[in-house]
Amino acid sequence: MRDLLIGCGVLLGIILVLPARGGETIAVGGALVTIADGWKKSVNTDDTVVLTPADLPGGVACTFTLLGGEPFDGSLKDRLASEWKGFEDLGPLSNDDGGKVDGEGNALEVASHSAVIELKANPAVTIRVWLLIARTNGRIERMVFSTSTPEAFGKYGPAVSAMFNGIKYAAPKPAGPLAGVCFGLVKVESLLEPECWIFLPDGVVYKGFPYGGPAHMDLDLQRKERPSEFGEYRIDGEEVIVTMKSDETPTTHFARSKGEWAAKVTRIYRDRTFNRNGFKTHEFFVKTPTELRLAPIQPCDGMKLAGTYQFYVPFWGEKNKPIPTIRFAVDGDFVEDGAIRLCDSGAPGAPGGGQKPSVVPETGGRGKYSIGKNTLDLTYADGTTIGLTFLTTNAELSKGAPATLYVQEKLFNLLP
Repeated sequence: MRDLLIGCGVLLGIILVLPARGGETIAVGGALVTIADGWKKSVNTDDTVVLTPADLPGGVACTFTLLGGEPFDGSLKDRLASEWKGFEDLGPLSNDDGGKVDGEGNALEVASHSAVIELKANPAVTIRVWLLIARTNGRIERMVFSTSTPEAFGKYGPAVSAMFNGIKYAAPKPAGPLAGVCFGLVKVESLLEPECWIFLPDGVVYKGFPYGGPAHMDLDLQRKERPSEFGEYRIDGEEVIVTMKSDETPTTHFARSKGEWAAKVTRIYRDRTFNRNGFKTHEFFVKTPTELRLAPIQPCDGMKLAGTYQFYVPFWGEKNKPIPTIRFAVDGDFVEDGAIRLCDSGAPGAPGGGQKPSVVPETGGRGKYSIGKNTLDLTYADGTTIGLTFLTTNAELSKGAPATLYVQEKLFNLLP
C-alpha cells in the first residue's frame, strides 16, 4: 500500500506532468473524473493519475490519486479491509472512522475508510488518508486522498468530495482488433514515448509517424527510404505476433489487456552525464525492457478544434522566446508561430537519400486546416501545404475536445 502515498513522498514515480484545466475530464480505468479548478495532474509510471492543488503552501503535501480499477465480483467490505490493511502496516492510527460501505445492493456501491497515520518509517511525519472504492459495472475503481497536515485535509477535502461525487462510470470497452492506425504510449526510463503502428490488410505493419500523415502516406517511398519501419504481422489464436527485424525485440506478442493490446518490448533510452557546471560530458544508450500498450484509434474525420495548443518541452532553453503554439478555430482557421516547423523534419526522398528541407515557414503563419484519417492538413495563406500525422488517445477523444494531442511524435497541450 506504500505506493498509494505518492503525494506524501513515500514513493515518487511521476513521468509526465501536464497542465490541467478546471472542468477537464480524465479517464482512469472505468472512472471519468472532472478535475476541480486550480488542480494540476501528473501521470505516474504505473498509469495512475495524481491530482494536486496548484496553490499548496511550501512543505505541504496533498494529493488525490486515481488508481484505476479492475473487474470485481467479491465482497466490497472484504476488499476495503484488505486494501486498508496496507495502511495499517504504515504505522499507528488515530481518528480512525472504522470504514463503511454505502449503497449495498445498488448499481453503485461506495466503500471508504479514513484515519490519521503516524509513519513508522519516520515518526515525525503524520499523514491523513481517505481511501475510496466505488463498485459498479462489475468493476471496482480505487482512489485515495492524502495530506501531510490536517489543515490541508480540511481545505482541499471539499474539492475531492466534489470530484468523487461527480465521477461518471463506464466499463472500458474490450480492445478492437489491431487494424488500421493504432496509437500507444510506452514508458522508457523516465519518459513516456508515443508510438504509432499502422496495420495494413496484407499482413504488413508500419511503425512510425508517416510523413504526410496516414491520409497521404506514400508506402513505396516510405519502404524505399525507411525499410526498418516495416514488418510483418499474423494472428495466432488470441495473440497478434509482429516481426520487426530492425527492433531490439524482433518478435513482439500482443495480447488483449484492459481494453488495449499489451506487449513486452525493449526500447532504447538515451542517457547523459553532466559535470558540476551543467555541461554534457558523456552520452550513452541503455536497452530498457518495458511494456507497450496499443489501441486502434478513431480517424478524427471532420474534427474541429477550438483553442490554443502549446508545444510541450520539459525545458525551454530560449528564455527570451515564448514556447511555440498553434491556435485552431472551429471555422477551420489556424495560426501558428513556429510550432509546426518543430514537428516537420522534411519529406523523405531527397537526392542521395535523407530528408528534403521543410517547406513550412520557420516563424509560422496562418491559413486553413482540416483533420481526417489521423492526418492534420494545413494550407498556409501563401499556398504552402503540409500533412502531418495527428494522434490522441481514445480517452481524450471521448471528451470531444482533446486536452492533449500529438502532431507527428510531438506533444501539444491545450492552454487554459
